[in-house]
Amino acid sequence: MSKNNVKERVMAIIAEHAIKARNSQYDIGVAITAIASAETTVTDLHESLFSTDDYAQEVVGALRTLRDEYNDTDGQYTNGKGILGSLTDDIYVALSKE
Repeated sequence: MSKNNVKERVMAIIAEHAIKARNSQYDIGVAITAIASAETTVTDLHESLFSTDDYAQEVVGALRTLRDEYNDTDGQYTNGKGILGSLTDDIYVALSKE
């Protein structure tokens, strides 16, 4: 899989999670903000600096760091870590299959 394909796949998964966030029954604002933060994290990575495998690892690593450091205190039921964890896991699994 090329770096471009990696990024396209990752952005497609983020888009799927963005739909889920908009349809969330709990803490919709927290969910939307968490997914938007993940999208920004991925788009801020410069894929030209990495080999394809390294880029995929950087994406997952950056999302894991975001998850670990994320804490949206506006939520009643979530602070966004679980949302980001689910997204990161889905991306990791998808990239591992390629």
